Amino acid sequence: MQQGRADRSSNASLTVANSELAPVWQKGMDGDPPLTRDEATQWLLLCRSMFLSAEDSFLQHKSGALDQQAFDSYCAGVRSYMSRPGFRAAWRLLGSQFGQEFRAFVDAQIAATPIASDVDIYAEWQKLVQAERAAPKTLNPGDRGTP
Repeated sequence: MQQGRADRSSNASLTVANSELAPVWQKGMDGDPPLTRDEATQWLLLCRSMFLSAEDSFLQHKSGALDQQAFDSYCAGVRSYMSRPGFRAAWRLLGSQFGQEFRAFVDAQIAATPIASDVDIYAEWQKLVQAERAAPKTLNPGDRGTP
């Protein structure tokens, strides 16, 4: 079950990483700058796909097919995404397409998750890369220093 869930999530990430959808994903997450009509359609369809996958994980856990550790990981992802205003807006538009119990679960996650302040993931990544470059170089025992 976990392997299928990981495969589904990986494929979704790779789809969003393509050159046409990556800018839509970033703009949709932030809600700024505004999306064009076509981009909004793409964004909402991406979100619907994410919500369908999320509902599947929720239902798998409910049936006992997804263990608690995997479900906890899933919940952390839900809270992360739902901290972004664009995801919350998409849920408000699309949530009625899903089962009542799943809607209540997502609504509770939103209620417990503050909106992230203006997060610039790229800038944060750049800072972390610089910190890694500045960190002392250490080798693990048996490591010959080859890539």
